[in-house]
This record gives sequence, C-alpha cells and structure tokens, in this order.
Amino acid sequence: MSRSADKDLDALEGVSATLAARRLGVVLRNMRQRLKTLRVLDVAKAAGVSQPTWSQVETGVAIPTEEHLIAATRVLEADEETVAALLALRQRAKRVEWWHDFDDVGSQSYLKFIGYEASAVKLRLCASGWVPGLLQTPEWARAIMLMPGVPIRPENVDRTIELRIRRQAVLDKPAFHLHAICGEEALRYQVGGRDVQLAQLRHLLAIATEKNQVTLQVTPFSGSLHLGHSTPYTLTDFVHPLDTSIVHFDNAVSTFNDTPAEVRLWAYVFDHLTQTALSANDTVGLIESIIRELS
Repeated sequence: MSRSADKDLDALEGVSATLAARRLGVVLRNMRQRLKTLRVLDVAKAAGVSQPTWSQVETGVAIPTEEHLIAATRVLEADEETVAALLALRQRAKRVEWWHDFDDVGSQSYLKFIGYEASAVKLRLCASGWVPGLLQTPEWARAIMLMPGVPIRPENVDRTIELRIRRQAVLDKPAFHLHAICGEEALRYQVGGRDVQLAQLRHLLAIATEKNQVTLQVTPFSGSLHLGHSTPYTLTDFVHPLDTSIVHFDNAVSTFNDTPAEVRLWAYVFDHLTQTALSANDTVGLIESIIRELS
C-alpha cells in the first residue's frame, strides 16, 4: 500500500468495518452519479463483476476485490489520491471486528447494527416496554432470553449475553451519547423475579445519575400512546458527513433505512417523545420510588 493510502487509513480511526463498507459504497455511488451518463451496469462491466454485485457494493452489502475496485476507478475517472482513499476504505471494510466472532449467536442484521453502533457518536433509542440492551444487567438479559418463545437455544444463552454486555463498552467512549427512552412498564415488569428487577433498577439509577454519556427518560403510564410502543427503533448518528444517519427498526425482521425522509420522520417522532416523556430528573425520581416500593 502507498504512503498516501496509509495516511487515509490512519484517518479512519474509530470507523468500524461495517461503516467503512457503507462509506465505500456511498463514495462509489456518488462518483458514478456525478458522471451523468454512467450506469451501474457500465461500472460493473468495467470492474468485471455482475450488475447485482456492483449494486451490492454501492449499498455497502458487498466489498469488491482490490482488482475489481481499481478497474472500476478507471471508468469512474478517479485520480490517484482518490484511488488511494478508496483502497484504504476497502482495507478497513475487510477488517475482522470483535463482534464477527459472535456470528454463531448473532444474526447478520444484528451484527451489522453493532458495527454501526460501534462507530456512532449518538444513539437516539426508543425501547418501548423493554430496558434498552445497552443498559441491561446480565441477569435481566438472561431472564429475557429464557422467556418461553424466545428463539435462542439454551446452549447459546451465555454467548448471547456476552455479546450484549460487550456492546456496552460504547458507553465508555467520551465522544458518544446515548439518549434512551423506554416505557414505565419496562421498570415495573417482574423480569426474573424481585432481586433481578431490583438489581436492574439500581443499575439504571447509577447510569442515569453517574454517566454523562447517557440521558434516560421514561414515558409514564399517564402518557399518551406513541409509535415506539409497536415499533422499537434506534436513530444512529455519525460524525463524518458522508455517513448519514440511519434508523434501525428492532422488529422480527430487523431492518435499516437511511433515506432522508424516513430518518427525518423518526427523528421528529423521537423529538416529540422527549417532550411527552418524564424529564431525566423525574425519571430518576420514578426509578427511586419503584426501588422503595420493592424494598
């Protein structure tokens, strides 16, 4: 790799393989669209791959070989510096991350979400009636995974919990912020019994009062219905302008959407929810009152 590409790779510090693959696709798509007459098929032929494969490259699903990428840059009229930057992005996208070791217990979409989460500067999360995964204790997570109907094999529970807890390291990043909203029912459900519930509430209380990187709000029973009740979602924001925000829907299929209109819609919904939920201080008061009730 050239010295220029080394420099570009250094500039990717903090960018996960998942986000690098997405950014590579964005850059290649933008380059093609600037050349008004160039079609996906044209770039695919120049690269020596099929049109569906190059479409997957442009959406961050597939990573081209170095040979195919260099061939594509010729028809895309990329200069030497741009080629070096693209090769650096490709190298980062090929990197094996820690969460890739959990592909035996994590779905492809879940691991992709963790990859975006690891590079985010801000998450806006509506967890509905659940305690957000980033704020769960291992015991609370275990109780959830052992519920009837949960599609996790008993022998995979420990590994799945380990994956969930390792995700929480993102809360220690100084430049990261989590704004989480959940329903009051998440605090009151007897998940795993009284002791597990108490430990989870005390953990939430500690995070809400001691972690500057976390803002926690609760929608009380007295509040109104909102879209998050039926569709838990997360808005993921990044620092680089090429890495536009993503909304992730935590449903049975687990889907992503990064179209500007969809992101604006769910950002509007979240902003409205922050106004109707209890304030961060009142949320602390509610948690403290439930702890007293249980104690």
